Amino acid sequence: MKKENDTPLYWMLIFTCLSFLTGNFAAAEELQPAVSKIDLTTSDQPQIIDLKVKKLDTSAVNSTRKNNLVYVNNLLLVRITNPRQFLLLRPSDNSKLILYADGLPLEGIYSRRFDKFSRQEVNEGKIYIPDEMWIPFVMSRDSESQMAWKDLYRQTTHWYNNNITFQASIGWEGMYPIRQRDAKVDTTITVVFYNPLIFWIWLIFFVLFVVFFIYLSATTDIICEYCKEGKGAYSLSQTQLVFWTVIVVGAFIYSLILTDLTDSLNTSVLMLLGISISTTGVASFIDYYKKTKPEWVVPKKHRSFLFDILSDGDNISVQRTQTAMWNIVFGIYFVIYTINNKTMPYFSETLLVLSGVSSSFYLGSKLVENVTPLQERQPPKISKPKLEPSSEAVG
Repeated sequence: MKKENDTPLYWMLIFTCLSFLTGNFAAAEELQPAVSKIDLTTSDQPQIIDLKVKKLDTSAVNSTRKNNLVYVNNLLLVRITNPRQFLLLRPSDNSKLILYADGLPLEGIYSRRFDKFSRQEVNEGKIYIPDEMWIPFVMSRDSESQMAWKDLYRQTTHWYNNNITFQASIGWEGMYPIRQRDAKVDTTITVVFYNPLIFWIWLIFFVLFVVFFIYLSATTDIICEYCKEGKGAYSLSQTQLVFWTVIVVGAFIYSLILTDLTDSLNTSVLMLLGISISTTGVASFIDYYKKTKPEWVVPKKHRSFLFDILSDGDNISVQRTQTAMWNIVFGIYFVIYTINNKTMPYFSETLLVLSGVSSSFYLGSKLVENVTPLQERQPPKISKPKLEPSSEAVG
């Protein structure tokens, strides 16, 4: 009897446990997002099937061909299949759709085609999405997309190249781009940075600009210290100011012509130029003060340009040599960075402080250059006024 009563109870316990577990699995399945139910087969995966280029100011669309030429501010149209599945792969509704170049994300070049779509509305069928869709990308060059263009500039083989060719793709920010499986669809495009004619005109203008400054320096006293009698000695501080003025002006025009961006002249470059201006101002004041004490100071005599800027008048100065070498190294780095990135570099506070310390070191040594020691100084000669005989004495 006991065995017969226990058997139904045993099966009731098993049935209750199965019911509880089945109910939990069903509830967990309902709580999972709808995107997890998507099982993309090869045919359902998004694919790029066409590329076109369109000018923003006209309605004409270039025909699809190999190496589509894409100019700055052109509209690049990418046609994909299965846009619904592609949208449901979006990590979040705030994720941006960006352009990829050979798998490299071009941060700042976004498409706003899906900004107003949400995965939930698409999955519930509230928003109609066709089987194929054109996705636009404006190839704008502004402060937001500046990093993307820098990445493209770095991929060029030579500093004078005005274009780059790559395989274009699209993808969600922080994810892999669409992998192209159809070999018949050519996704190769060529992005043109600037007009070569304008570049060479700028290069000729810059060379003439440098030659003009060299001519002024050789024929005038624009970078001289003492210019009262004959040719004065060349000044290191004024040479430094002219050096950085030529480099900064040339780099600004270069980046402006090639990128149409005016924000390449950043605050660190202005601070660097301000250090040169301040150094020249303080050095000019020191020279002026020395001129008021001719009995204490022996003016530097002109020998050669290199000897004038590196010496104190008698010997080569380590302070002047250090300042000159630092400016040359800084200037070479400035030019190379500007050419490679089409924008001026942003210097850290450490480099700016180091440049200021170098200039201060030079100014401190300039205070005692060509100054006669105290024990050897001669008192200034005081000329006695000549007494003219009065008319009464003559009479």
